[in-house]
Amino acid sequence: IKEAIHGVCNSQLQLQDRQRNFIIHCTMILPFKKLKYKFIAVIGVVLLVSFGLLLSFMTRLQNDLVIGQAQQQARMLQHQLILTRQWISDHQGLFVLKTEQAGENPYLDDAHIETQHGVTLVKRNPAMVTRELSEYAQRAGYGWFRVTSLDPINPLNEPDPFERASLEHFSRVPVDEYMEIESSGGHKTLRYISPLIV
Repeated sequence: IKEAIHGVCNSQLQLQDRQRNFIIHCTMILPFKKLKYKFIAVIGVVLLVSFGLLLSFMTRLQNDLVIGQAQQQARMLQHQLILTRQWISDHQGLFVLKTEQAGENPYLDDAHIETQHGVTLVKRNPAMVTRELSEYAQRAGYGWFRVTSLDPINPLNEPDPFERASLEHFSRVPVDEYMEIESSGGHKTLRYISPLIV
C-alpha cells in the first residue's frame, strides 16, 4: 500500500509540478508577449514618425524646387522683355497694319502713317508691345506681365497694391527684384517685379 500511496502521491506531485510548470510557463510567456507587442508598437511609431518627417521634407523640397523654377522663369522672361523693348526702342518703335485688334495708341505722337498705296500703319512703342505680348501670354495660359509706375501715362498701367508697395520700396532701397507668393482661390501665384530703367 505504501507503494500505491506513494505512486498516487508521486502522480499528484507530478501533476502539481506540471500545473506549476504550466503556471510558471504562462506567467513567463505573457510578459514576453506584452514586451513583443510593445516592441512592435514602438518600431511602428518610429517608422510612422520617420515616414512623416521624410514626407514633410520631400514636400518642402518639391515646393522649393517649384518656386525656384518659377522664379528663374520670371527672371528669364524679364530679361527677354528688356531685350525686346530695347530692340523696339532702337528702331524708334514698330509700325503694324491697322486692324480691329491693332488700333491707334492715343498716347503717342505720330501714332499712324499711311503708305503710298493707302494702307494705314499704326505705331507700337515698347510699352504697348509689352502689354500686347502680355495679353497673348495670358490667353495662352503662360501668366501675365506689364509695365507700371507710380505715375503712369496710361491709366491701364495703374499699379495694384503689390506693385505700388514694390515701387515705393524700390524708390527707398536699391534692389534688383522683389518676389512674393500670393494665395487666392486655392492657387498660389508668384508675383515678380523688378525696376525698369528707361
